[in-house]
Amino acid sequence: MTKTIITVSSSDSSGASGIQADTRTIMALGGYAASVVTQITADSQDTYKILYQAIPENVAQQFTHSISQIGADAIKIAHLGNQAIIDTIADCIEALDTKARKILIDPSLLDRSGTLLIEKPDVDALKRRLFIHADVLTPNRYEAEILTGMPIQDLDDMRHAAEMMITFGAQAVILKGGQLNSQSIVDLIVSDAGETILESPVIKSKTTHGAGDTLSAAITYGLTQGLNVEDSMRHALNFLNSAIETALALGEGEGPVNQGHVIETQEIKNVTKAFG
Repeated sequence: MTKTIITVSSSDSSGASGIQADTRTIMALGGYAASVVTQITADSQDTYKILYQAIPENVAQQFTHSISQIGADAIKIAHLGNQAIIDTIADCIEALDTKARKILIDPSLLDRSGTLLIEKPDVDALKRRLFIHADVLTPNRYEAEILTGMPIQDLDDMRHAAEMMITFGAQAVILKGGQLNSQSIVDLIVSDAGETILESPVIKSKTTHGAGDTLSAAITYGLTQGLNVEDSMRHALNFLNSAIETALALGEGEGPVNQGHVIETQEIKNVTKAFG
């Protein structure tokens, strides 16, 4: 049975990240994606500009209509924008039977240049209102520094930060540590079950726009399939690495990853079979 996922995030005009990346990832993996648009952005390979911040009433309507029409096996939350939207989404979630669905929160605090996308009171609202509802919280290294107030330079720092973030109420934290050394990408999973360290090869590529959204959407899909957090992350990393390796050479800057690689592979097989 097809699983439904509601993604709550910004709309990316370039199509590389945000709701567009989430939708392509979920659909490529076999799920059905509905969306709640919180922001309209003019996003390109080197700039990020918010053109329109949705008003809370419209966000609530999108959320409740999506739930009533198609339901949700999982909810993925990313770019929200301000405290009013954060409070609105928290109210919507608290009105649901959240035990019936998985919730992943990707804090999405920074743009690709490292500029903070929300104000400090909004960060505090995220921690106070939303993180307690998260089955999985997926900050990257720099977002974790903002959330915990501590610098992260090595694996021990990652452990300390992840343990701090567990106290915010999330059931599990996936801290995306990035390239702590020259050989690999290091990610840390911490939950009541203990910790898991995952190392992935460094892929030298300029086409990584949307990688974070793609990874968190793929993790969310894995959770709807009954996978635990570690296995969801492993499958999501495999999907993302293939999306980067087969990325499209579009534009002159940081190009988009290719979430459609799974579909393309299947189409090639179908065409080959059809023509004997």
